[in-house]
Amino acid sequence: MSIIHRFENFPIIKLVKQKWHLRTEARAHQRSQRRWRSDEIAPHLTWDRMMTGDSLWNLYQGHHDFQVRDRILEVGPGYGRLFRTALQRKISFGSYTAVELSQARVDRLAAEFPLESVLFVQGDIENWSNERFFNVVLCSSTFEHLYPDCRRALQNIHRQLSSDAAVFIDFIYSTESLRYFEADETYIRMYSHDELIAIFNACGYAIATIEECILGEGNYGPVKRYVVVATPI
Repeated sequence: MSIIHRFENFPIIKLVKQKWHLRTEARAHQRSQRRWRSDEIAPHLTWDRMMTGDSLWNLYQGHHDFQVRDRILEVGPGYGRLFRTALQRKISFGSYTAVELSQARVDRLAAEFPLESVLFVQGDIENWSNERFFNVVLCSSTFEHLYPDCRRALQNIHRQLSSDAAVFIDFIYSTESLRYFEADETYIRMYSHDELIAIFNACGYAIATIEECILGEGNYGPVKRYVVVATPI
């Protein structure tokens, strides 16, 4: 055994390495949220094109019969494409709560949609909580930006679900697992089909199906996604 290897096994050395790792991870987590806490023009949030939520609502309505009793939670509403489409389709719900990391976007959405039983709130879905349970969760184009992955968010959401809840979360369509920061500091986390199943199961969800969906035409072509449809176990 080398001298360096013996030193690495000293408790004090292990403690220093653990603290360094935690500080490094904390900085990376802050870095991953920096862009989304700020503000930018709406098309930049969806591949430089304005989009609707039509293709996703086609899928949602194929798996859930929306009723006036539904308490809907949306994660990362952005410029409101899912909610705007819901209003256009006259989707029934009892309450609609949308959690957004950017205060600027929360203020803009609240001004655009000053509706009873609709709440736009600033918060981080990894630790945000509400007093009442939700029975529908919607999330589009958000979970691929959670560092280092989406486990903390899934676990936090799980604690706030009714037993019969329907969960709809979409991810980048990918055949492999990847994670990286882009040049503009945007964090990207890609999941394979099997990895999504493993993560959802580990976080207390049963997956009903994982479907492919085209959200629309982005600046570089069709935006293809995996949509996970799940329920809490």
